[in-house]
Amino acid sequence: MDEKGTLTIRVDNKKKKVAGKIMNDLGLNLSTAVNMLLSQIIEEKGLPFTPKLSENNHLVEALTDIEKGRVSKYNNVDEMLADILDE
Repeated sequence: MDEKGTLTIRVDNKKKKVAGKIMNDLGLNLSTAVNMLLSQIIEEKGLPFTPKLSENNHLVEALTDIEKGRVSKYNNVDEMLADILDE
């Protein structure tokens, strides 16, 4: 059997409590859940899910548009509104 090591991590107490309850409802504990995650990371050679920027997607898209020059310049608000309302 493999020798066991200890992993010490800092987590938000509320997240720990809620996650612990969910794992308990599944018949698991947090230690088992973390070991399952680590096994999946090894098997997938990366995260077993795709990290996403859910709240910042619009910001990332806007910054990409700026970098690629996909922006419009206006001399005043009336020009901007006319352009937006024509779309």
